[in-house]
Amino acid sequence: MASDVIVPQDAQMTQGERSQFYTSRRNAIAKVQQAKYKGLLPTLSQTVIKCTDCTIRATMYAHRDYRKPLDVQPVCQWCNAKRGRALW
Repeated sequence: MASDVIVPQDAQMTQGERSQFYTSRRNAIAKVQQAKYKGLLPTLSQTVIKCTDCTIRATMYAHRDYRKPLDVQPVCQWCNAKRGRALW
């Protein structure tokens, strides 16, 4: 894993790191919402798209890296939970 990539664990993060992580997360989620509003990403509640990890219907977009806010994959809630937290 590259040294500039941090996999956050709340118990191991300082208050500043935790704040930076959640700010990055909020910004990435907001960019996805804007993209859906502009029609750049389909709204999953109105479109049937399969989860990228399994074959059931995707219910959300998952980030693997919050530094790339529009690099998302449609996933179901179970696969999203299995993936764990995104990088930042």
